Amino acid sequence: MGEQDAILVIDHDPDAALLLSDFLEREGYAVAVARTGVEGLRLIRQGAFALVLLDLELSDADPTSLMREAALIEAPPEIIVVTGRATLDSAIQAIESRSAGYILKPVDLSRLGVIVARVFDRRRLAQDNTRLHAELAERLAESEALAAISATVSSTLDVREALRRICRELVRLLGADTSAVYLQDAGSGRLVPTAACHVPSEYLETLSTTPLPLKEEGFFLPLWRERRPVYSDDVAGDPRFTHGMFRSFPHQSGLLLPLIVEDDVIGGFYIVWWTARRSFSERDLRGLDHICEQVGFFLRNARLYEQAGRNQHRLEVLNDVSRRLAAVHDPEEVLTVIVNEAARLVGAEAAGLRLLEGDDLVVGARTESAAGVMARPRLRIGESLSGLVVATGQPLVVEDLAEDTRHDPAHKRGALERGFRGFVGVPLRARERTVGTLNVFTKGARHFLPDEVALLSALADQASLAIEKARLLREAEEGRALLERLSRAAIAMQSSWERSERLAAFVRAARDVVGFDRVNVFLLTADGSELEAVTTGDDEPSELRLPVTAAAGPYYEALRSRRPIAVLSDADLARVLPLDRAHLDRPYLRSRRFVIAPLVAGDRVIGVVSADNKPSRRPISPRSIEPFSSLCQNLAMALEESRLYAEAHAREAETTRLYAAAKTLSDGLALLNQAARALHRTLDVDAMLDDALRELAKAFGASGALLHRLADDGTLSRSVGHWVSTGQRPGDPGRLGGLSDHVRRTRAPALLRDVTAHPEFVHPANLAHGVRSMAAFPIVGQNERVLGVLVLYYTTAQAFGETETRLLASYADQLATALENAGLYEETQTQRVRLAQIFDSTSDGILLVSREGEIQAANRQAGELLGFDPSSVIGVGLSQLAASRRGTAPGHDRVFDDLAAILQKPEQGGEGDLELQRSGRTIHWAGRPIKDASGATVGFTLTLHDVTHERQVSQMKTDFVSFVTHQLRTPLAGIKWMLELASQAPHVPAEAGSYVEDARTAAERLIGLVNDLLDIARLESGKLTVTLQPTSLGKLTRSSVDDLGALIRDKGLRLSTIGLDDAPMVMADPQLLRQVIVNLTSNALKYTPSGGDISIRIERDNGRTARWTITDSGIGIPNTALGRLFEKFYRAENVHTVETEGTGLGLYLVRLIIERLAGEVWCESEEGGGSAFIFTLPISG
Repeated sequence: MGEQDAILVIDHDPDAALLLSDFLEREGYAVAVARTGVEGLRLIRQGAFALVLLDLELSDADPTSLMREAALIEAPPEIIVVTGRATLDSAIQAIESRSAGYILKPVDLSRLGVIVARVFDRRRLAQDNTRLHAELAERLAESEALAAISATVSSTLDVREALRRICRELVRLLGADTSAVYLQDAGSGRLVPTAACHVPSEYLETLSTTPLPLKEEGFFLPLWRERRPVYSDDVAGDPRFTHGMFRSFPHQSGLLLPLIVEDDVIGGFYIVWWTARRSFSERDLRGLDHICEQVGFFLRNARLYEQAGRNQHRLEVLNDVSRRLAAVHDPEEVLTVIVNEAARLVGAEAAGLRLLEGDDLVVGARTESAAGVMARPRLRIGESLSGLVVATGQPLVVEDLAEDTRHDPAHKRGALERGFRGFVGVPLRARERTVGTLNVFTKGARHFLPDEVALLSALADQASLAIEKARLLREAEEGRALLERLSRAAIAMQSSWERSERLAAFVRAARDVVGFDRVNVFLLTADGSELEAVTTGDDEPSELRLPVTAAAGPYYEALRSRRPIAVLSDADLARVLPLDRAHLDRPYLRSRRFVIAPLVAGDRVIGVVSADNKPSRRPISPRSIEPFSSLCQNLAMALEESRLYAEAHAREAETTRLYAAAKTLSDGLALLNQAARALHRTLDVDAMLDDALRELAKAFGASGALLHRLADDGTLSRSVGHWVSTGQRPGDPGRLGGLSDHVRRTRAPALLRDVTAHPEFVHPANLAHGVRSMAAFPIVGQNERVLGVLVLYYTTAQAFGETETRLLASYADQLATALENAGLYEETQTQRVRLAQIFDSTSDGILLVSREGEIQAANRQAGELLGFDPSSVIGVGLSQLAASRRGTAPGHDRVFDDLAAILQKPEQGGEGDLELQRSGRTIHWAGRPIKDASGATVGFTLTLHDVTHERQVSQMKTDFVSFVTHQLRTPLAGIKWMLELASQAPHVPAEAGSYVEDARTAAERLIGLVNDLLDIARLESGKLTVTLQPTSLGKLTRSSVDDLGALIRDKGLRLSTIGLDDAPMVMADPQLLRQVIVNLTSNALKYTPSGGDISIRIERDNGRTARWTITDSGIGIPNTALGRLFEKFYRAENVHTVETEGTGLGLYLVRLIIERLAGEVWCESEEGGGSAFIFTLPISG
């Protein structure tokens, strides 16, 4: 029990007091005893007792007064009256004093224990009620404070006013004397006073101006580290509150509450009790945390509101800057606007802008105050703070250049020397690369907010766009001006047709428009082997030539690549093809910075142009290369036009000169054309030549024209034409040494302008008849054979001009063509007559059919065989002719189907028999393709041969063999039976037994031959009954192979099978199909040497047919025998290499059976490389 549970016994009787105190102590109560009333009142006033046992019989005090005094203290005790004499007055007195009990002596201790326990229970209940009431009042006050704070934070975004109201509510809630709130200053990192409530006037300046450190000066309280409140009821003695602000005014208790936004401490409340000692329970602290959380939400919203305001302001500023920049087109004015706005936006004292030019940063613009800090006109990338911004491409912020330790002091020296402490640099970007930097400087140290850096970056982006727009505009203006100057230069080059004047105009334009000091034009020489300088400078001789080889270095490279070669640096000079040292003695060629551009006219390169600034040593701008190339292109066009003009002028003069000659010859050309037409008017050689020579002589004013035709050996065949006289022609034209013989041997024209000067060529008769000039031309045909000599005779002297000579030579060529055509016509006619005789005299019928199926020719025998008039079927379709002769005999439709197949694919050919019931004839037809010179099929020949007699003889043979074999079958069976009995008889001598065995084997072979012949006869006549049914090709093959197992083992052969288990069912007669498999397998066994390999494969072919293949490693079959392999009685020529017997009937029988089963059989083989026999049959179902 605590002190409040103690019991005070006031009794003058020592025994009674001892009795009571012992009992109560045994019950667990703390007991004190007072012997007098005065002592008892003193103890009661100390307030340490919950219950008083008061004896009414005190000698030194009135019990009633004592009870009244006890009721007046702050926490009055309960009183139980104890008396030895019970009176009404004492009872009434106890009741009026609100005593808890009335007990008589001697005391009933048990009853006393119950009354004491009840008193203490009632007292504790009253205390709990009081405590709960106090807590309820506190919670009500807290709720009211929270409601007031919530109303405050929701009713205003004025941070200072809201915090002042919150301070007031905290004072009221906590019963404090003073409250102040501190918020973090982003610039200094300290907590500065923001609002307060109930601050005494003498401490107002201290609380409103003294900041609190956040993480410095040894003040690192749990408030900032653990985000929890810190309080003390003895601030003066608490080591946590040693900061000067807490010591600047005396106060007893203090409480620091943190303000947290997004997990960052941004401030706190400091609450003061001047004299009271104040402590806090965990519940109190949790309630205060909730209040601070509400204030944190308010500060966050206020911050977002301020941020939104700043964003809106930034957008408005950027929009305003954008409008101002859009209205400015001068680049320098644009840069000035940018730096002024940058300084104004962040309140900086100076601003400047540097732009990238090559590898350097040059000053683009600056405020007047930045002239000192940005005095250097050029900086290297990475040098100074500006160079670092461009090098990294990221914003650079230095809040205090003097205190900064991150950057090289050399980079900051210039700014510090001029009193600048704060710096922000943001990159300028264009086309995804950094092109400069925008810098601002402040005189004092400055904490730049992220918003300010973002604002400068946005301004830098606007600046980049504006700079790029101004640059493009300036370039466009400069380009327009340049184009105008280039256009004027091009017009100047077109002002004269003289090449020299055009070159001079180009040189002036290259110097004035593009700005080069020296310009030289080199043109290719006529043979294209050298470049010749056609314009030179004052310091260079006029004779300057360079070879068109690699020795010309960059000149050759420009010529070859057809693109400009610009050498603007040592690196460029190292990359180009070097000029040969032999040419470096020319001063002009020793330049280290130059441009060489090709002159391209159409698809030709006509030269190059070189230019440099060697005299002034000015650098060549890269921007000058394109206009210089354009100017060179204009020069190339101008020079080409000048050349074409000169050539056109020369051709005009030549045309004028030739006009008269052309006019003179026009009539001759017309006559020559008439003569040429005469050459093609007829193919009668002599008549053609006579007319042609008359026209020729008339056309060229000749008095006579003779054509001496020569034989293959060069001798004269005959002469055609007319001489100058109707008398006998002079001498033998083909005599050795004559004019015609000379032209024949030299194969060149002979022009005798004066015949008297050439007596060795001219016969005296010509002179006698007044011939003054002669012209002889060889007539040369294909293969360079001289067909004849054309001679023209003139009775007047002739000059034989070039044009006239060419015309006569051309006529001689036409004459050669005409003679050859006439010869070919004669030969063709002869061959045609000869072929017609052969065509009609052959014993076979022949039809020539086009690819489209039309009959182009038919001989007499074809008409007799098929019963038509050969002349009436020309142009008739073969299918139409065949349809009119279709019969009803078995297989007749298949024959015509084969003919139709040839019409579809004539290149494949075909053959077959045609039964003509009307005439009783059997016609064997064979179709063979006709190909042109390129190998393309243009039709086919259909040969018809009457095989009626041969078929009748063959049928007689077949009937005879069938009869004989049928008659032989029974006696052969008897012979075999008798020989089997003889071989089984006992006591037969060994030699006789071998004779009997040989005879039995021969009889079996004869019986097999007879059976084959009978099967063949029945199959050929169609009398063999074939029963088609689904048959397992795999099982039938395995059974047949098993039957031949002994023969396989005897020869030591290796036989393998593939696909037998999965073989499909086929529609066949099992007995006939077994005969096919046995025949083909036996053949493979017979013609494969011992130790060889044989394989049988069964597979599906296109899903509709079964394919059976047997492959051996035997002797193979010659290519010449493959076509006849399945004929009756045919055996290949190489069968003699293997000791085996055969009749040539086995494969023929196989073919007949397979064709009867609607299948196909063939062989693939190479002699010496084995054979493969294949047949296919339809799959069942």
